[in-house]
Amino acid sequence: MKKGQTYKGNPLKNESYYAFGQPVAAPLEGTVIKTVDGLKDNVPGELNPDHPEGNYVVIKHKNGEYSILAHFMKNSIKVREGEKVKTGQILGKCGNSGNSTEAHIHFQVSSSPDIMTGKSIRIQFENGKEPVRGEYTRK
Repeated sequence: MKKGQTYKGNPLKNESYYAFGQPVAAPLEGTVIKTVDGLKDNVPGELNPDHPEGNYVVIKHKNGEYSILAHFMKNSIKVREGEKVKTGQILGKCGNSGNSTEAHIHFQVSSSPDIMTGKSIRIQFENGKEPVRGEYTRK
């Protein structure tokens, strides 16, 4: 966000959103167990409820938790299923795919690789910060 806004210019163009196309990093080392890529980015304000996660990556961590990162830009995911990733490794680019109204990344830690059935686990960053639903965060 800049000056309380998530975009500058035409709100109907993804390119107007500050987050669109920005790199998305792995939150913690682990193994990529699922990726979906190739779904088109929405026109801002429109949704794709048939594919709620849009383009996404699921990472399994050593502690039995799963990171789920959703709404990547079409054809931007750079990792493959089975690949081991390091903390901070670039996974792809922020997009507006799936059940998303504007460019952003949905980040969830779960007890299961399935975003719909897993139990959400509270996120805690290295600096001790614990974000809550809907909060904007940055590195």
